[in-house]
Amino acid sequence: MTTIDQKCRIDLNYNLTDAERQPPPTPLTATNMPTDNDSGSLHPSVISLMECIELSVQSLLKSNFVSSEDKQGAKQNQTKGLVNGLGSVNIDALKSDLEPVLQSLRKVDAEGMLQLQRQASGSGREEDCFVGIGNRIQVAPIHKKIIPPPPACWIEGDSHRCVRYLHVTENPGRYSVGIFVFPPGASIPLHDHPEMCVLSRILYGELSVKSYDILAEKERKQEYSSPGHKSAQSHSKTVEKSYSDNKTWFSTITSTLRRQLSNNTRLSSDEISEATAPEGAKHVINKTTKIIRAPDVTSLFPLQGNLHEFTAGKNGAAVLDVLLPPYDFDHDRDCTFYQEASLCRSGNSDVYLLVPIPQPGEFHCISGKYLDFGEE
Repeated sequence: MTTIDQKCRIDLNYNLTDAERQPPPTPLTATNMPTDNDSGSLHPSVISLMECIELSVQSLLKSNFVSSEDKQGAKQNQTKGLVNGLGSVNIDALKSDLEPVLQSLRKVDAEGMLQLQRQASGSGREEDCFVGIGNRIQVAPIHKKIIPPPPACWIEGDSHRCVRYLHVTENPGRYSVGIFVFPPGASIPLHDHPEMCVLSRILYGELSVKSYDILAEKERKQEYSSPGHKSAQSHSKTVEKSYSDNKTWFSTITSTLRRQLSNNTRLSSDEISEATAPEGAKHVINKTTKIIRAPDVTSLFPLQGNLHEFTAGKNGAAVLDVLLPPYDFDHDRDCTFYQEASLCRSGNSDVYLLVPIPQPGEFHCISGKYLDFGEE
């Protein structure tokens, strides 16, 4: 089965010499994520983070999924972990149980774990594009040090916009930890995290983040039943199922047609309305755009801030992500890309309609290796 990024490489092979023709890097998918790294090779602050995550997951399972007298249920949940997602857990409980993980992320030694090279700003050398890690410390970014390099067809001049993923560790059905490395100006388009929590630490650099909250079904019915809106009945259909034609970096494609669709995904707001919205569309609120910088720590939850997009600053960025639970296609937690289609006024708040789209053709995210993180 051919992946999106492999097809890009294969289609452009005719422009390459025999020496340049080499297997493409493995794209990140839900089914091929690497297994756990040997904890003995990881930085101490990362090991501490992993231990903290394990304790928080245990707390989530104990306090939110089973009762004290349900011993059989407890045994089953210990086996299944968080495979069914966290959408049923109260957000206050989630924040309480996951706060220790946020505290641990704040203590991560980004400079030590990535062996970042400090630079003195203002050196005058054109190639010295420094990024901050906090406390006015400037370091050299690592996107050009990840192996293998991205395919030549994605490189623009002396830089590229291919996002790289470095696997750190994973406990299947519970959590995964990885690092997303952004070259200067690179982006991850608007996407969701179904029934998941994501806790992040900016390791270096800065990013512009646009995010939305998902409007809960109950609230959506109340909003649209208010005066001046259509009846709640016309908006009561649940729209949480993934769009069948969606393609993400966790998905694969099997035809040239789907690949062509990925190059034509921008829709006019006039083309999509409440009545014509495709299956999988989401109603969202609290549209927010902000700049986050190292060493900021952020979080999102099953409804709060669940859809977001990133664009790195002029010198790039790196983000350490903790996903609870991980993306999992078999449990309806594949990652879906979206596009803002329309704006609906609803009381004192704005309600936006987001529609699922194929993976944008200009977006590439491939796994790689740097130090003891990831794989070639």
